Amino acid sequence: MSKIKLGKVVGTHALAGYVRIYPYINDISDFEAYPSLEVAGENLEVAKVKYKKNIVLLKFRTYNHINEVGHLIGKEVFVDKELAESLLEDDEYLLDDLIGLAVINQAGESLGKVVDMRQTPSQTTLIIKGEKGEWFLPFVDAFVLDVDLDKGISVQLIEGLIDEN
Repeated sequence: MSKIKLGKVVGTHALAGYVRIYPYINDISDFEAYPSLEVAGENLEVAKVKYKKNIVLLKFRTYNHINEVGHLIGKEVFVDKELAESLLEDDEYLLDDLIGLAVINQAGESLGKVVDMRQTPSQTTLIIKGEKGEWFLPFVDAFVLDVDLDKGISVQLIEGLIDEN
């Protein structure tokens, strides 16, 4: 079964056994929609979700004390892709679905394909590989005009975004 990486356990919080999650997703409220998550190979039922700034605080039913969750620190947090897809609205998509899509400028010319992405709290950056090598595209409205999972990503670029040499 395919999994989607949601974040990473970066520490503990409080004696009750909460873990601190550094999220890899843009909308951290999505954590509330998942009844269970996979961490360190364990399928863990989510009991509570809280937030502290851009950090997600999760309490799993299995663990009730800070000493029980220490082994989760440094581990990635995953959700089943099918579950994540089932919660999407008609006009929504998963960022993972962008991998392999063509990137096309306004003139209809192919600029390459999405090969990877980097996610930060402020934005997602697509890594594009094309004839001119590898380049980075901030996944923001200023550059991305349209995303069509069948046709590709239509973009409007500014001068200097792609190295012409």
